Amino acid sequence: MDTERILMVADGIIVMVSNAGDGLKIKSSKDVSFSIEEFGVVLKNSGEATDIPLPGVVLDHLVNADDTKIHFYTVDPFSLLGHYIGALSVDRDELVKAKGGCEHIRP
Repeated sequence: MDTERILMVADGIIVMVSNAGDGLKIKSSKDVSFSIEEFGVVLKNSGEATDIPLPGVVLDHLVNADDTKIHFYTVDPFSLLGHYIGALSVDRDELVKAKGGCEHIRP
C-alpha cells in the first residue's frame, strides 16, 4: 500500500492509498503510534505494514483542525471516486507531542 495523496479537510485529513488498500485494517486509535523523521512524522498502525508519512504542514493542520480524524480512501485509475476504507480519530495530545519532537530535531 502506498500513500498517493493527503488532502486537508476541516475535521482532519483524507489519505488516498493505492493498491486498493491492500493490508490496511482500520483499528482503534490506541493501535496507532508515531515515528519522528526529518520531514515530519510517520504514522504507524501496529501489527500492520501501513506506514503513512505526514509532512510537517499536514501535522500542523491536524493540530489546528476542528477534529483529528484521518479518513482513508482508495485510489483507482479507472474509477472516478475512491472507495471509503475507514477512519481513525487520533488523540490531539499525541499529535502535539509528535509536532514538538519534530520541531526539536529540525535545525
